[in-house]
Amino acid sequence: MIRIALGGLGVVLIAGVSVAAVSRPAAAAAYLSLAAFTWMLVMDTLRRVCVSVGGGANSLGVATQLTLLRGLLVSLVGGFALVAPDGVVLWVPAVLYSAAALTDRLDGIVARRLGQVTSLGVQLDGAMDAIGLVAAPLVAVIWRRLPPWYLMVGAAYYVYVAGIWWRRRRGLPVYPERVRPKPATRFFAGAQMVLVCIALPPVLDPAFLAAAATALMIPTLVLFARDWLIVIGWRPEPGARAALR
Repeated sequence: MIRIALGGLGVVLIAGVSVAAVSRPAAAAAYLSLAAFTWMLVMDTLRRVCVSVGGGANSLGVATQLTLLRGLLVSLVGGFALVAPDGVVLWVPAVLYSAAALTDRLDGIVARRLGQVTSLGVQLDGAMDAIGLVAAPLVAVIWRRLPPWYLMVGAAYYVYVAGIWWRRRRGLPVYPERVRPKPATRFFAGAQMVLVCIALPPVLDPAFLAAAATALMIPTLVLFARDWLIVIGWRPEPGARAALR
C-alpha cells in the first residue's frame, strides 16, 4: 500500500509542476495541497475497505487497480478547485474526469471477464464514485459551471454512511445488507458522471446545466432516502415484500 501511495503522490507532484508552468506558484501550491489530500483520502479508503473485508492491498486484481486509477484521476481533478479557470486549465479537469468515468465502466467489465468480482472491489468502487462526485462537482461549482446545491449529491453518500455509523454507535438497529443494487441507482449514478463531464468544459450554458443538475439531483436523493428507510428497518426490502404476497 505504501508503494501505491507514493506512486500516486509522485503523479500528483508531476501534475503540480505542470500547473505551475501555466499558473501562479500560489495556485500550483494550492493544487498540490488539495490533490494530495484527495489522494490520501483515496488511500485511507483503500485501507479501511481492506480492513473491513479482511483483504490486503498487495494482492489487488487488475479491476481493482483500475478502480484505484480512477481515484488517482479524481484526485488530479479535485486539485483544480483552487486554480483559476484560465487558458488550457479550462479543459484539463474535463479530460481527466472523462477518463475517470471511462475507468468506472472498464473496471466492472474487467472484473467480470477475469472472475475478479470481490467484496473489496465492490466496496472500493462505490467509495471511488462517492469521492469523484464530491471532488469534480466541487470544481464545477467553484468555476460556476454547476449550481451550489448540486453538492448535495456528493454529500448524500457521506451522510448515509455517517448515519449508519451513528446508529451502530448508539446501539440502534441497521440493516445495510437489505439494500440491493437497483437499475435506477446505477442509471442515475452514471447520469451524474455524464453531467459532470459535460459541465466542466466551457461549452454548455450554465443555466441549462443548472436545470439538468437539479432534474438529476432530485431522483438521486430520493433513492438515497429510500435506501435509508430500508437500512433503518422502516421499509421492507423488495424480497421481503414479495414474500408477503
